[in-house]
Amino acid sequence: MGEEYRTLSSSLPSFLHSPVNSPSLGPNILLSTLFSNTFSLRSSLNVSDQVSHPYKTTGKIIVLYSLIFIFFIIANCKTKCTDLIPDTKIKAHVRKVHRFFIVVLYTVNVVLYTVNVVLYTVNVVLYTVNVVLYTVNVVLYTVNVVLYTVNVVLYTVNVVLYTVNVVLYTVNVVLYTVNVVLYTVNAVLYTVNVALYTVNVVLCTVKVVFYTVDVVLYAVNVVLYTVNVVLYTVNVVLYTVNVVLYTVNVVLYTVNVVLYTVNVVLYTVDVVLYAVNVVLYTVNAVLYTVNVVLYTVNVVLCTVNVVLYTVNVVL
Repeated sequence: MGEEYRTLSSSLPSFLHSPVNSPSLGPNILLSTLFSNTFSLRSSLNVSDQVSHPYKTTGKIIVLYSLIFIFFIIANCKTKCTDLIPDTKIKAHVRKVHRFFIVVLYTVNVVLYTVNVVLYTVNVVLYTVNVVLYTVNVVLYTVNVVLYTVNVVLYTVNVVLYTVNVVLYTVNVVLYTVNVVLYTVNAVLYTVNVALYTVNVVLCTVKVVFYTVDVVLYAVNVVLYTVNVVLYTVNVVLYTVNVVLYTVNVVLYTVNVVLYTVNVVLYTVDVVLYAVNVVLYTVNAVLYTVNVVLYTVNVVLCTVNVVLYTVNVVL
């Protein structure tokens, strides 16, 4: 045992002579601190699992357990084995080694706890981003429903206007038919007028007798011609109204096509956002699964630490 301590003291570097003289940093107190900060150990292993190779993670775990084992040996050697060392200088070197490992393990514990806090903050930020994206998706879905309702209303208005256009077109056809009939009557009357005029020329000798009849027939012709002009004007007005209604129908159909295109674009955006939401939800589920696995590892490590602590107390 004395030869082992002489070999250990001869291999120590010169920086182990740092003054660490606090008597409160005993092996049992620092070992309890190490066990109480096991969550920092779990967070450090979490980072190693995400950014490194599994063999490197296993190596880090082995190194960590080696440090715990060395600390356990040194702690027991300080309290039990130093009495077996006759040389006072070797005892001092052993105490300095013990203090050095206490400081190193305490620093590692603080660093692992800081890494755990950072990872927990990143998890909270990702969860907040997921909630914001879900809210945006709900708002876009509501806008899509409103636009779809507006599109249905405009389509109904278009159908009603189209029905009115058909009715007006039917009225126009009827009026056109009436106009053709009146035009035929006018042609017949014009033929009668010509015949009467021929009769008037033939009966020129009896012009005085039939002059009154000719004036009456001329008045009738004027009235019928006036009626024809009025009907023709009405026909022109109805045709103009028909053209205006047809133009309005074309404009409404164009507006309907534009709104339908906007609806298709919004539906495409909704599908893309839904896909992004599904991806984010999958990432969140994966992170939650990793968190559960790491929590299980933490429980196992806590159990191992309790066992080690029990062994240390027994020893």
